[in-house]
Amino acid sequence: MSLDELLPIRHWSIIHQVRLPSRQQIIGMIWITLFLVGCVAPAATSTTVTATLSPEPVTATPAPPTATPTPIPPTPTPTPVPPTATFTPSPPTATPTPIPSVGTDITIELPPGDPERGLDLADRLVDGYCCTDCHVSSRPPAPNFAASDELPAIGERGAIRIAAADYTGAATTPEQYLFESIVLPDAYQVEGRWADYAEMDEDFGERLSQQDVADLIAWLLTLK
Repeated sequence: MSLDELLPIRHWSIIHQVRLPSRQQIIGMIWITLFLVGCVAPAATSTTVTATLSPEPVTATPAPPTATPTPIPPTPTPTPVPPTATFTPSPPTATPTPIPSVGTDITIELPPGDPERGLDLADRLVDGYCCTDCHVSSRPPAPNFAASDELPAIGERGAIRIAAADYTGAATTPEQYLFESIVLPDAYQVEGRWADYAEMDEDFGERLSQQDVADLIAWLLTLK
């Protein structure tokens, strides 16, 4: 069915009287419509959604205990070392002059004797030998320095010995006899119960000084 059949003739004449817009006009109208719609339509409310972040609980890792620092001892103040004294060499020690031994010459003149020192020498003499070990005791075999029923003490006995017919020594005085008995014990040996007594050493002339012998004789002469 055509348009003419659908519309009455009067209506068709009206339609033909209406002037249709051109293509450009239609496009322009479309743009105007869109602009107007855009102006009239309410602006879309943009909703800004702020996300609220719930912070997760942070479990704090406990820090290790801080080590207590070891106190550093203070550096000791160095003690100043005094300057080293200049070494002064000691003078050489003088070599002691050896005291000459008395020897075996009983005729030499001896210095004055000290009886007290003579007794001390008799008790400790030299090299472990003591006059008193054998001659100042009641036991044999050595002749005793003390007086007996038969003889006076040694201090007076020297004069008797050198006057005896059997005397074989060289002493002419009691002092020389005692000197000879110390340094030359074999020059004369008393007969009788002392004839076999232990022999004395014969080197006291080398061990003793002139002063030693003088002191011993001075002490022996006090025994009466």
